[in-house]
This record gives sequence, structure tokens and C-alpha cells, in this order.
Amino acid sequence: MRINQVLNFKQNKMSLTLNQVNFEEVVKQNYDIVIAATGFESRASFQIPKLKGTHSCKIALSFANEANNNTRLQNDSIFLSHNFEIANDLTDFNYFENLMTSETKGFSEKSEIKVYVDYSSMSRNMYSQILLAAKIVSLTKKVTVFFGYSHSIFAEIKKEENLNRIVEPIFGFCKLSVPHKPTALIVCLGNEISRVYGLTDFFDATTYLFYSDTKFDNKFSAEVEIVNEEIIDATDPDKIFKFPVEDLIYTNQVLENLCRSLTAHYRVVLAPCGPKPFALLSLINALNLNNDIEVWRISPGEDLQVIDRKPNERVSVLKIEMGSAH
Repeated sequence: MRINQVLNFKQNKMSLTLNQVNFEEVVKQNYDIVIAATGFESRASFQIPKLKGTHSCKIALSFANEANNNTRLQNDSIFLSHNFEIANDLTDFNYFENLMTSETKGFSEKSEIKVYVDYSSMSRNMYSQILLAAKIVSLTKKVTVFFGYSHSIFAEIKKEENLNRIVEPIFGFCKLSVPHKPTALIVCLGNEISRVYGLTDFFDATTYLFYSDTKFDNKFSAEVEIVNEEIIDATDPDKIFKFPVEDLIYTNQVLENLCRSLTAHYRVVLAPCGPKPFALLSLINALNLNNDIEVWRISPGEDLQVIDRKPNERVSVLKIEMGSAH
């Protein structure tokens, strides 16, 4: 699919339904495609042995620069033992679109495709392009995607600064035209030092903050407040939202309502620097609202701290049903 088609496809009317479902229910189901990611986090392979259904295609995305990491090798072994194909550095939506419509795998003639994605150890570029491909395929058939996220045991990060090497829009989730409105910046805070410093000035924006409340992990929430004390203190309290990271529907309602209220007068930029579930909701809102909403990737690139995040055995699953609106 050509780039201009990707940029224009969002003008088509879509139906998109979100539901949060129990992990215990989804593990019993059959999927056409299961996609996960192997890497240096122990949680990367946590969900895979628990998926009991029959699945036509199973792929584990990987990072070439982590090939010799000990935890990565252990994860690879688990994926291979469950008949996964390990694919290196795949972040191209064309690959995922072609996979969902594959003639050789028997998907091209199906009226509905069902996909399970364990995005716990994926990069934003990976799961954003899976979501983008699913939305494109939903123009011609119903697509149901289950996004499963393995929460982790709190791991204190190293108290060292690493610069943002990547500050850029995510492909398919931005407009290439010059903005004609002032910018509203919605930032989800994480616990990495200096990740969000300077973003308000970079975008010349009015800033809104989201970060995890204490219901999930008070240690993580407290560390987020310490690491981001300067920007929290500088932000109007009315523009700060604490969200329950395990309640995806409530969090999405808050985020969607804010986005809808801002788009009339602002170009909205979402910068999810915290937990992956919020990043996923940011991507969904950018696709679904079809307005001046962009999602940007803020990252230290290869300077990312290597932290082995171990699963705490809690999994949040978001079910997304997409199709053409008639």
C-alpha cells in the first residue's frame, strides 16, 4: 500500500469497539495469528505457554541488537518450543497487512480475522504498525485484535540521565501538513529520568499530564512523581490526570474526552512516555478520532536501559473490533 493511501485511509468511516476482557477467557480461544516479541525482559514469554487454543500462524518479533542477551536466549527457547517463528526487526505495517490477508495461509478469503498480540516487550513502532495494519485490513473485512499486556514486578531504574535520541511522530499516526492551530501536548509520565524534559518548549505547547495512580503499584507511582517533580510542579493541577493502569476502559474514556474537547481549537500531540497500555490507548484515539491528533515517539534509542522486567502474573487484555461502517 502506498504512503498516500496510508495517510488518507483514515477518512473512511470505521466502526471501532473496545472492551476489556479477562485473560483467563482469551487463553481458551483459537486465533488466526499470534504475535509476540522476544527480548531481554522475562515477561516477554510469560503469556505464550498459557495460550491453549489452536493458532494458524505464530510469530515472535525480535531485536537484532539483543540476540546474545541471556534472558533473550531463554525467551527464544520458549517461543521455539511453542512453534513460533522468530523474525528480526519487523516494524513495517506492510508485513503485518500482508500477513493478515495472506492467501497462502488461507486468510485472504476469510470474512473475519482474529489476532492475539502480546505487546508486553514490543517497541511502540512494533505494536503501532500492527494496529495500523489491522485498521487498514478492516476496510474489507472484520478484524478482531486482542492486545495482551503482562504487568511487571516493580524494578527500580538506574538514576542516570540518558538523552532523547529520537523525538519523532510514529508513522501512520501523524499529519505531514504544517499545523495551523496551537499545540496541546498530552504526556504520559514514566519513571525514566529526563525523558519528558524540554517537550513543552519543543512543541511550544499547552501541556497536560497523565500518570499511573497508586492503586496498581504505589512504588512506581511514587517514583514517577519524584523523577518528574519539576514538570508536575510547573503544570496546572487541573491539567494533571492520574489513571488506573489496569482499568483500560475508564482510562480511555478520560483520554478520549480530553482529546475531543481539545481538537476544536488545538493540534493535539500525544507523547506516551509511561506504561505501554496508555501508549496503546493513545494510538487507538489517534486512529479513531480522525482529527488533528498525532502520536510521537520519545526514546533514547539504543541507549535504553536494559532492565529485566519480570511478570507479576497480572495480564490486562484489550479487545478491539474493527470494521467498515455502513
